[in-house]
Amino acid sequence: MKCPKCKDGELSLYKVTEKVYRIPLTSKNTLSKRKIHTMGSEYDTTMDYLECSKCKSEFEYELDEKGKVLKDLLWERESS
Repeated sequence: MKCPKCKDGELSLYKVTEKVYRIPLTSKNTLSKRKIHTMGSEYDTTMDYLECSKCKSEFEYELDEKGKVLKDLLWERESS
């Protein structure tokens, strides 16, 4: 899909995931240096977005019921 801003670049999905870890505390209430325990698997976050390969603009998006990106519902992300 072409970028709606520069009309030249291609949009790609960037999906941010996270892992949950359990890190024990020592008797002195500091973080343990022992092995970190992973809890479950990776989780999706709400921080996925489309990015243009040319102008690097980032866009929020909506999908239809078939999982297709709706061109009418693309909007540029606010910079953080």
